[in-house]
Amino acid sequence: MNKKNTEKSGGGGGRTLLSVALAAVLIAAVFVMMTADDPSSSEKEAYLGAGPADPNGTNVWDFQGLTESGNGTGWSWENTTKTLTLTDFTYSSTADVALRVPTDTTIVVIGTNSITSTYNATNNTSGIGSAGNLIITGDGTLTATGGTVTSGGNVSTGISTGGGSGKLTVTGDVTVIAAAGGSAATISSGVYSSGPVEVKWNASLTATGGSSTAGLGIRTSSLTISDNAFVKAVGNSRAISYNYTVPINCGYKISANADGSSPTAGTSSGSVLIDSDILYAEITAAFAPVTNITGVATDGTVGTPVTLSGTVSPDAATNKTIVWSLGTGSTAAGASVSGGNASATGAGTVIVKATIVNGTAPGTDYTKDFTITFAASSVGDDDTTGEDDNTTLLIIIAAVAIIGIICVAAWFLFLRK
Repeated sequence: MNKKNTEKSGGGGGRTLLSVALAAVLIAAVFVMMTADDPSSSEKEAYLGAGPADPNGTNVWDFQGLTESGNGTGWSWENTTKTLTLTDFTYSSTADVALRVPTDTTIVVIGTNSITSTYNATNNTSGIGSAGNLIITGDGTLTATGGTVTSGGNVSTGISTGGGSGKLTVTGDVTVIAAAGGSAATISSGVYSSGPVEVKWNASLTATGGSSTAGLGIRTSSLTISDNAFVKAVGNSRAISYNYTVPINCGYKISANADGSSPTAGTSSGSVLIDSDILYAEITAAFAPVTNITGVATDGTVGTPVTLSGTVSPDAATNKTIVWSLGTGSTAAGASVSGGNASATGAGTVIVKATIVNGTAPGTDYTKDFTITFAASSVGDDDTTGEDDNTTLLIIIAAVAIIGIICVAAWFLFLRK
């Protein structure tokens, strides 16, 4: 009796200690959750409510010099990659620069977004100001507007890149609208880049200078437009800050009037110059269609997948991503295409189709069929190796069963008593 009571008491003590430990863990977890920072509120406050003050004592949305990520309604900042994602986000500030970002920032645009400076004083002013290189991409629309410069020798810009050689890249299906706000004492421009400007891969950039007589659409040292991209530049002084030659085969519409009236339009043969006489310019980059796909495998072995890949010509084709699928007319049993691989369970041919979306023209895919011949494997299509494996497995199972029966019988006969 005493021994049973002792054992019972010991078991109860162990259960008591376990209960106390679990309770302590739960209390600690609750404490951590209660004291942890709420990134959706505290980080948003740090970025939107406690930025450096401009000369008027108002806040600028400043991501320069940050050491951590943050997010809020309609935006998120990934500090490691310097990526700012905007989703249907609208922001306005009386600061001279409404949004400041560090060099090598990427702004991903989703939905309809706007960044506006309503500044009205003597400093330089921008809707978006980058300390250096800036990439804008995505599939939405971003409008950036600078403030007004009332006097002095400073400028207003919609988007500016600094650092002495900061490059602006607009790429993807994004639409960017950059405009100077009001007038400026010297130069106002939709885009001011201390380095080159590149617009590519179906992107659209519209840059409009302010109302000053020195207004420029795009102020840069170099402009590159490619891969079905579109650029519109408008300024009261000139559309583009240097003499720009429209590339061969690019569409253009140019005018000596800032409102675009009485334009000249056509397809460039390489001699269309946008100089100081042109105040309005629209340029659509030439589309480079796919002409061929080569280097696709022609042979395979039954039971072994063939990895599908090919070389797209020309190398400068606007769209080059190949999507593989099963074509019509295969003779091999079990012909299939999945995950970029072609397979067959029997000898014969497998027809694979290569498709490049918008490869021939915007809205028209490029397609080409290829034939891969699958030969029987060296062990034969009857797969006798598999049958041998199955036979061996059955023998092992039977042997184990027999041994088990013998052991049970021996226990009953000799060991049970």
